[in-house]
Amino acid sequence: MLCSSFVFINLFLINQHIDSQTIYTTEAFNTPYSLKRFAEYFNQSDYNKIEVLASLSSYPDLPKWMNWFHRSNSEIGYFYGTPAVDNDGDIDIEIILLDKFTFNVTRDRLKYTIISRERAYF
Repeated sequence: MLCSSFVFINLFLINQHIDSQTIYTTEAFNTPYSLKRFAEYFNQSDYNKIEVLASLSSYPDLPKWMNWFHRSNSEIGYFYGTPAVDNDGDIDIEIILLDKFTFNVTRDRLKYTIISRERAYF
């Protein structure tokens, strides 16, 4: 007997104009990221059930100098880090949000413009 099962995943794409945040090389930054604005897609307010997967667009991970932190049951998480001297340029961060119980998925983006601190201040 052949048995097959299908999993249906609801994918919601957040298409909105995203302003680039400017950060400077060798200077620490943090970006608060609210999960509350996605509550309508997940039909819940238990943020512990939402898994956040972030990476540099078209790559599997965040840049080595960038981190993500989210405390259980908090609606706010943080991207933080310190870009190295040679990391100036524009980057896009792709964020996948997964409801671990319903398997609903949505995607978001953050944009950063990284400017060499030496060029910006001197």
